[in-house]
Amino acid sequence: MTTNQVASTNGAASSPAAAAAAASLRWNPNNLKLGREVGEGTFSTVYMAQIVENGSVVHNEVAVKVCDQSQIMRKKAVDVIMTEKEALTRVDHKLFVRLICTMKDKERLYFVLTYCPRGELLSWIRKLGNFSIECARFYCGELLEACEYLNSIGIVHRDVKPENCYLMQDFQLKLGDFGSAFITGFPKCPSYTGTPHYAAPEMLLQTAKGDHTVLYTMDLWAIGCCLFQFLSGRPPFRGRDDYSVMQQAVAVSYTFPDQFDPVAKDLVTNLLVKEAADRLGSPSRGGFDAVKSHEFFTGLPFGQLVDMKPPELAPNLPPVMEPDQEVDWANVPLGYSQGVRQLLNAELMATGEQQKRLSAGSGGAPIDAQNKASETERLRREQEMQNPFHRFCRQQLIIRQGYLYKRRGLFARKRMFLLTFGPHLFYVDAEKMELKGEVPWSGPRFMQFERRTGKLFYIHVVNRTYCLEDPAEQSDAWIEELQRVQRMYFKDDP
Repeated sequence: MTTNQVASTNGAASSPAAAAAAASLRWNPNNLKLGREVGEGTFSTVYMAQIVENGSVVHNEVAVKVCDQSQIMRKKAVDVIMTEKEALTRVDHKLFVRLICTMKDKERLYFVLTYCPRGELLSWIRKLGNFSIECARFYCGELLEACEYLNSIGIVHRDVKPENCYLMQDFQLKLGDFGSAFITGFPKCPSYTGTPHYAAPEMLLQTAKGDHTVLYTMDLWAIGCCLFQFLSGRPPFRGRDDYSVMQQAVAVSYTFPDQFDPVAKDLVTNLLVKEAADRLGSPSRGGFDAVKSHEFFTGLPFGQLVDMKPPELAPNLPPVMEPDQEVDWANVPLGYSQGVRQLLNAELMATGEQQKRLSAGSGGAPIDAQNKASETERLRREQEMQNPFHRFCRQQLIIRQGYLYKRRGLFARKRMFLLTFGPHLFYVDAEKMELKGEVPWSGPRFMQFERRTGKLFYIHVVNRTYCLEDPAEQSDAWIEELQRVQRMYFKDDP
């Protein structure tokens, strides 16, 4: 079956000649070699794939969005599919996912798109907690340029959010997912189907009127929401369900976390304005140039961003505590007992690691392995009687414990961390005496520890980074203990 070919010159690696050559090809689904799944939507699944013709690979890495036609009909989403295809056909810019071609069979539609190996921008926010000022400025600037370009060709995206932003290998941004777009002069544009966390009040209330020359302010609102999330780690409007989120957005009811950058705060405040005509960047408030001229973007070379090396993705971590604040360290529980230290040394000896352990200051000679069981039980009874956090440890002995600030963006929670045999790393709300979670363990291939300062250290696990701050400035001691336990339990990890 033949395909509807669509070529464009917007990909960084595509020249007009290469795009024209691609447009002349005739592919069908049999030319697709599907690899692993990289995403999933309401009626579609996205795969990493190759396009093969006559035994040769024509495109080495592409993303293929496979849409189930029965699901499309059942969910009355034909307009969504047609709108996305129309928008992708019109877009010709480096800041967007490129449509290479479309194809279909009796059951499915296929969108062959740019493959973005670094994944969604949202996954990086979740991994790091938030972005540094430099990262937030750069990606917010790219989103602004992307939406300005769309406006110039009569398109309003209407679903700008970190989940629809994708990163290439060099961390350049690509905006995609046009299923909710408004296209001037296109009769099949769907009613709003986007995410309420980033939707402007006029979109939620369905009071928006006009064409792209006024409706683009909905994208400016979404950029304001994105900037808030880039810097804080969370969208400004949150709730138990979509309805409560919509209520907050319509009322423009949100609060900035402490230590939110004041210049960025001013920009967000001017973008998250209920009346579209009063929003910074609206036709009556200077258009896109007014937003780009805001102090937050000082020094950002608009027009050159797509050819720049993006700043290194890093979190924004202002100090949790003011210098004059003090901690009542007298009431912080003991990190570990000498008995537990001896038991840990015995465990390490049993793994063949004793040669690497310090003999001095270890609290005595290692416990004989034959007496380990009875000594473990004695220490467990002692811990149960003396340590109020024993009940959270699943009967495991605590190796080290202490208060750490668990950071997610600008939000920090004081937690009692409990490193135990098992191994386990629990964290507890000490005020409510409530277990809040556990850091997943694995070997050094999938779990790594990184010192940043005397206070700050990271625990990197799959798809997440735990950012921890020790007000006692003992990050080195924590990392040393964590690595000792990791070597003991995962000594054979490659």
